[in-house]
Amino acid sequence: QKMLGFLTLAAAFVGARSQGIPLQPASPGILQWKKKIAGVDVRFTDSPGFRILPQEEPILSWIFRLDPASCDSDIDDVSVRLQRAGANGMRRGHPSEGGLAMVVAQARESQLEDALKEMGDRVRYVEQDATVYAMEQSDPPSWGLDRIDDSRGLDNSYQGSGTIGGSGVHVYVLDTGVRTSHEDFEGRAIPTLESL
Repeated sequence: QKMLGFLTLAAAFVGARSQGIPLQPASPGILQWKKKIAGVDVRFTDSPGFRILPQEEPILSWIFRLDPASCDSDIDDVSVRLQRAGANGMRRGHPSEGGLAMVVAQARESQLEDALKEMGDRVRYVEQDATVYAMEQSDPPSWGLDRIDDSRGLDNSYQGSGTIGGSGVHVYVLDTGVRTSHEDFEGRAIPTLESL
């Protein structure tokens, strides 16, 4: 009986995915696809270890991206509409202060659909929040690694433990979250812009 329940759930999940359009994977082993909900592109992620309980629809974390020209009042309006649809755990960007025009909320897919029906035109796209993983570098390495290991610049190689070891190089990282206080940085990482 457990196996039958699992197969039914797996078939339903595969059926739901098949209605979407597959996307290029952001990380190895992570499946991504998108579908339109209330006229808005919604990007889904199926990451390793993700499990759906057959009894209820899971609560997932969603990133709502608005038009970059949006202001804080637009973010507030979207947040109120999400709360009315039953979403919670809201985190908001502050575009009026130079931050991102986005809202992150915890919601079931049905709540997401209800909210998008009410405000779809204000949202550019929605993406399921997910963990991504680093991929191995190719040989020759990426432009960035090749550039930082040698004072002469690009030479199609990377020797991370070279004679200067990156000394005197400034690396600018655009990331969704870097803990600059981590011991691996040895005090060398400096946060210069925070958008949320």
